[in-house]
Order: sequence, then C-alpha cells, then structure tokens
Amino acid sequence: VGVKERDGTETVLCLRSLSSLTSSEYLRYDLVCSALMLPVARVLSTQRCTTVGQLLALADTDADVPADRAAGKKRKKAGGAAPEFGRGIEELGELLQALAYANVVVVGRAAAGGSSGAASPAQA
Repeated sequence: VGVKERDGTETVLCLRSLSSLTSSEYLRYDLVCSALMLPVARVLSTQRCTTVGQLLALADTDADVPADRAAGKKRKKAGGAAPEFGRGIEELGELLQALAYANVVVVGRAAAGGSSGAASPAQA
C-alpha cells in the first residue's frame, strides 16, 4: 500500500498485488479518499497491525466532533434528529469495507484477546 497526498484535499492509496507463484503484478488500482484519511492511510501503509480504535481516533478529526467519539459514541444532530458519526469516521468505515472486500486488510479481534477490532494488511 502506497500513500500519496493530492493538493491537500485528497489522499490516494496505491494498491498493487503480486502473484506469489510468478511474482508478476496482476492488479493495480488507486483509491481516492478525502484528506481526512491521510493519517489513517499512513498507519495502514506502515504498521503490520493496528486497532480499529486507533484508526477511529485518527479519523475523528472534525473540529465539531467531541473526542469521546473515538470510543464509538455517537453525537446527536441539532433538533433531536438521528445520531450521526463525523465525516472522517463515516469515510473510515467505507474505506475499511473497501479494503476488506479487496482482501487488502483483515478486520478481526485484537491479537491480545481484547474486545476492539484489529486491522492488518492481508498476507500475500
């Protein structure tokens, strides 16, 4: 996983897959996200394993969102409407779903038996 920042408004995750049999590249694609995902993308590209809680803390950067949301709490919209997550957390959820579907990350229980999920790059 490679990471590029584009114009300070977008983050590009560059994903490549190599065949373990022939060592030839068989898949190459880029995911374009908002700049909110830059810290998350850097962690995913440099660390073998991280927790979803750590990624939530990195994604929860909206100034109007309370810090306790990193613990998974929702905030209420004005007027008592349904609760919502901040933009960064919503985008993190979409990014993790896309990466899991592409078999780039595996989301599961933390290795130490903790209750929070862990995300790690899939083994080739």
